[in-house]
Amino acid sequence: MLAAADLWRISAREVWRRHRRYGGVALGLMLGTLGFVVILTMGREVRAHIHRDLDLLGGATMIKVRLVPDDGSAERESVSAATLGELRNLSGVQAVSAAAISWEPVRLQLEGQTQTAVALGVDEFFWDANSFSPTAGSFFGETEVANREKACVLGAALARRLCGDRAPVGEWLRIGRDLYRIRGTLEGAGVGDRSEFVFLPLTTARDRIVGLSPVSRLYVRCATLADVEAVADAIPAAIRRHQAGIPLQVDVARVQLRYVRRLLGWMETFIFLAVGTTLGLGSLGIWTGMLSAVRARTREIGLKKAMGAEDGDIHAQFLAEALCLSLGAAMAGIVGARISLIGLSRMLHSVVPEWLFLGCTLLSLLLSLVLGLAAGYWPARQASRMDAVSAMRDE
Repeated sequence: MLAAADLWRISAREVWRRHRRYGGVALGLMLGTLGFVVILTMGREVRAHIHRDLDLLGGATMIKVRLVPDDGSAERESVSAATLGELRNLSGVQAVSAAAISWEPVRLQLEGQTQTAVALGVDEFFWDANSFSPTAGSFFGETEVANREKACVLGAALARRLCGDRAPVGEWLRIGRDLYRIRGTLEGAGVGDRSEFVFLPLTTARDRIVGLSPVSRLYVRCATLADVEAVADAIPAAIRRHQAGIPLQVDVARVQLRYVRRLLGWMETFIFLAVGTTLGLGSLGIWTGMLSAVRARTREIGLKKAMGAEDGDIHAQFLAEALCLSLGAAMAGIVGARISLIGLSRMLHSVVPEWLFLGCTLLSLLLSLVLGLAAGYWPARQASRMDAVSAMRDE
């Protein structure tokens, strides 16, 4: 009986000697393992980034909340700080922003050009809650809101009306009687008619914009699609715990939500089917390749039996060769997955937990072990049951 070390050494050498025959099989298994590890490891991060940018597909993870007066008048109650804190602590909530809108358009002046626009006072969370990115310059943030600075962001359509194709970043814009520094411009699929708005720090707008509404508009960004329904159901109770008796209007993009869920479900199904098919074809390749190897090495098998090798020795050697092929391809796929994960992490600006990668690596090795055993068992069994005399006569 061969020692275990000798068995694996001989099996690895036989696989290497026939690498041209096994090359396609090994490549398929390697790509399947690579896809398997990458999908399992990065699936959560990729879904998070897809959800973050879903305004391109209808804002499916955005919930809009408005405090509505009982009598239909323009007066509304402002959202309290305690209410905002309660909403931000809800499970599944990624960001919550509060805003106030001007009832009447404000007058804007920039280098002789005069326009009117709706002013929207927003807090520092507004940009993340809406997944906005500046088309020029930058957005104002926590410091500007806290210090009540005279800063503003223009919707891109409003900026074009004021100054044509020139980017007005850094210029001074007169709004009413005050001068505001333009920090950037905003445009995109989720902006909609707000491309005609001028955005101000919420604190500044409440101090200086005449006719500004109470802070009665909320934008709630959910972390994932699965969180939307639960968060929408929890919002009324969370608000009424601090501000009882306020009628609410909670808007959820339910049609878009169903559409995006169906789309992502089909995408994930297709990806897993592709990876599963690749691994399945790889295992089939091992099976047919080992059967071919058994037929090609009939005289070798007969010679080994004539020299005293037992059926178990022959069975163990061919099964070990199948395992060397499947595990070797899996190790190459894991190395490729590690390189791919480094690139994806940099692209998505995220960090993959090491424990998750190690867990997926162990799972892929276990899967490769099972595939190798399943695909190599029958060819190894056929080789071990060959008659020595008949095998020696084979030409």
